[in-house]
Amino acid sequence: MDRLSAPSQHPIPEGTPDPSSYRLQLDGLVRRPLSMSVAEIDRLGQAEHCGQFTCREGWEVGSDCWQGPPLSAILALAGPLPEATALYAYAPGFRSLVPLESVPGALLALRLDGHPLTTARGAPCRLIVPDQVCQLSVKWIERLELFARRPDQPVGPRRPE
Repeated sequence: MDRLSAPSQHPIPEGTPDPSSYRLQLDGLVRRPLSMSVAEIDRLGQAEHCGQFTCREGWEVGSDCWQGPPLSAILALAGPLPEATALYAYAPGFRSLVPLESVPGALLALRLDGHPLTTARGAPCRLIVPDQVCQLSVKWIERLELFARRPDQPVGPRRPE
């Protein structure tokens, strides 16, 4: 079994976005809220991150190559307001806090090793944040919300409030 079809380390949640009707929402502290299809996201350019993917839960995957547009490209379209310091990346049943200083190098992966993402790997769109804890690389992204982070707000995954 290859890496593209291998079982995920995490179960696929109910409510996973359908690629044919998928729209990524970007809102919060932005000048222009966005709603984008996979095709629209894909036209934002291409970036790649190749490397080891290590989770603090004790598992790792070697030399994956994730491809998709830089996260900074979609953020630039939305126009973050100066007070935005972090974003929430929402997926079915949870969200993860990502500081904006982690955005350089981050991408919205639509492909893994040159092939479209499978649902087990985060299709239709997965956030990849290199060199950070794996919990910031959220699968099944539905929404990105920019906000002003309070000093007491921890980085990483949380259940939506």
